[in-house]
Amino acid sequence: MAKKTSELAVLRNCKAQLATIKHLPHVVELRDKAKAIADFLKVQGGGIEAANDAKQIVALSEAHAGKLIAEMQANGELHDGQGRKEQSQDGTVNLDDLGINKNQSSRWQTAAIVLEEEPEWFDAHLIECNDAKRDF
Repeated sequence: MAKKTSELAVLRNCKAQLATIKHLPHVVELRDKAKAIADFLKVQGGGIEAANDAKQIVALSEAHAGKLIAEMQANGELHDGQGRKEQSQDGTVNLDDLGINKNQSSRWQTAAIVLEEEPEWFDAHLIECNDAKRDF
């Protein structure tokens, strides 16, 4: 029981810290690390709940990244991908510069909308997956 309480505390801490990250590459780095942990736990038999906790961090990171992408696009900081990069405004970056493809950008922005409109969905989905002993 103490181990589960400790794991929940780490998960809550990670969620709280995620909301404070304002630099997209840092969010993507956190997502990549959480994905690696989830993959490791799955392969090593670390338990479906622990792997799902990590996968929830992946999903929340992706949603947060989607929010940041949308903000960067709205602020003219991210090139929209139309035409050549040389035609973009000075100081803008494109998705490739950030190691993000268009499919990821689209999915992550959709996840951001879900998180905004139904923030409880991510927690409810985690509970549902853990109860059913299936992947998040």
